[in-house]
Amino acid sequence: MSAEAADLARRIANMVRVGRIAEVDHANVRVKVSFGNNTTRWVPWMTHRAGSTRNWHPPAVGEQVALLSPSGELGAGFVLPGGINWNDRGAPGNSGDVVSEVSPDGRTEAYNSASHEHTHTIPAAGKHLLTLGAATIETTNAHIKLSVGGSSIEITAGGIHFLSNGQEMHMDGSGITIQGNIIHTGNNTQTGTHTTTGDQVAGSVSQKNHIHTGVYSGPSNTGKPVQ
Repeated sequence: MSAEAADLARRIANMVRVGRIAEVDHANVRVKVSFGNNTTRWVPWMTHRAGSTRNWHPPAVGEQVALLSPSGELGAGFVLPGGINWNDRGAPGNSGDVVSEVSPDGRTEAYNSASHEHTHTIPAAGKHLLTLGAATIETTNAHIKLSVGGSSIEITAGGIHFLSNGQEMHMDGSGITIQGNIIHTGNNTQTGTHTTTGDQVAGSVSQKNHIHTGVYSGPSNTGKPVQ
């Protein structure tokens, strides 16, 4: 075979090669790919979007990829991520109805188009943070925190039910029902004001309409309640 024919055969063979990621340079967005006893120079990898809309989903060491070299020169090629087989890791799903993704730390996300269920699971030590302008919703294993940057929080629902260690508060169209103690404190003074245009009833005693027995009517007013 002539040198020209051998070089042409080499270029054709190198146009599409299947290998594994040997090294990743995240800062420069480059990888090295190994196949057999050969390892390429640093080459770029393809991403889903790289224009005004961009995404970042780098390949990992050991991941199977295709190396595309239009000229047949491996050093001028680029990597097409996406394993051709699952090897020893196994597929993260076994249903045609489910689209799912699994991260190295165990984070999973899946959508089942048959049951219309979207599940997102994060390890207990993790945190989920949603930010919209000055508003944030932070979820951890210990708390759910809503911050709205001084604006109000509006909840519209047929009913809202809060439960905490056996105590509960239920709000619906009939009013607010609270089971448990109510402790009211103001700003740093341990006092506060509760104002209502309706009546307050303790047991069967109306605050607005109760009467006192054993007193005589007259022009004078009673004194203030004893503190």
